[in-house]
Amino acid sequence: ASAGLATLVGRDCNAVAAGFELDGLGGAPPPLDISSTSPIKQGAVVITNADGKELRRIPIPEGASKATIAWDGKDASGQPVPAGSYKIAVEAGPGGSTSASTITSRWQGRVDSVELTTSGPRLRIGGVLISPSDIRTIGTPTTNPL
Repeated sequence: ASAGLATLVGRDCNAVAAGFELDGLGGAPPPLDISSTSPIKQGAVVITNADGKELRRIPIPEGASKATIAWDGKDASGQPVPAGSYKIAVEAGPGGSTSASTITSRWQGRVDSVELTTSGPRLRIGGVLISPSDIRTIGTPTTNPL
């Protein structure tokens, strides 16, 4: 199965943003595409560590129903977060989208490599490693002109 995942390398993919890993090799996480069926009020992208401790909260533009949010891989004090497992979620305040089913957050980027980890195969998109089961769309392969 891991060999079949190699066909994803070089393709633009869209993956559910939920649990992910950082391995400390650098590289910025890919941008997050946020979309909602209604305007998001007092919304934020929240990054937590494996213990559930909040590390960073990035506001979503008020009243937006679509936004692209960039996370630089740093915590609230500006320090790079160490290698490890993390979760990312979208929260919305009162009067906006409150149901998790109405807000989607997805990583958007090119698959750089397939990593064979102790947790199983992971796809590297920028600075994050995600489970292949999180992939939702796969684009055509990127070709380099000669």
